[in-house]
Amino acid sequence: KEPSALPTSNPSNRPTAAADVCLNPQGEVRRWHMSTVPGEGQTCTNDDRVPPHWKNKAEYFLFETHAACCINFMWPRCEKRDECAGEQPASNDDQSDPNGDDTNTVISKSVRENFEGSSLVLPFQLGSGWTFDDSYGISGKRSIVNIPNESTSVEIDLVLRMTTTGSGVLTCSAKVDIGMPFDRFTLHVNGQHRNSYFRPEAEILTLSANISPGENEVIFRITNGHMFPQFERTRDVGTYGTGYVHIDDCNLNLY
Repeated sequence: KEPSALPTSNPSNRPTAAADVCLNPQGEVRRWHMSTVPGEGQTCTNDDRVPPHWKNKAEYFLFETHAACCINFMWPRCEKRDECAGEQPASNDDQSDPNGDDTNTVISKSVRENFEGSSLVLPFQLGSGWTFDDSYGISGKRSIVNIPNESTSVEIDLVLRMTTTGSGVLTCSAKVDIGMPFDRFTLHVNGQHRNSYFRPEAEILTLSANISPGENEVIFRITNGHMFPQFERTRDVGTYGTGYVHIDDCNLNLY
């Protein structure tokens, strides 16, 4: 039987999307991924704000459903932000401080931080207790060093907070020149105490921290003791060191 009428237009090359499928402006199905919005940690979204290379390795970064995204990163709590439902980022304030505590830098490839450039590659937060030292470097001419604090029993933290898209290892070189009973140096990774140093170390140390997919916090901490030395430490280092710790040459290797 002949058709009753000729079609009025050519058939479309693109199938009609199902009612529950959301497309981006390019007509592609939006996929779920880790949020790259600063301050929005442990969140899977479909807002398409992703680095170009994520699309080249979609099996690692892009997922069909929110649940699949959450399972991949194994977060204990996984938030959901659906672009198709018009949901806005939790922290999308243009006035926010990029160096504030809520900064959540997403890192998806291996990087090196040697503190030689004008800006940081890894988002270290120096706070008021650490600073750059242009007179001493382990791998180059510059490092990060603690600022002596005259208060007893205080913690002086150098903090690295970041979100990674995969597992890996962070290594940093450290010149540890502290000594009890005046001060000690410790490394903490995601709330767990990893290493402690109570005396000056003659050799440069390599500090290592296992990094998990998602949010990570690494703290380099100096804790002052209950007393002050009754001598000038930088002139009489002896058994107790100068009271300084230098951090340099940090490498984040993601698998």
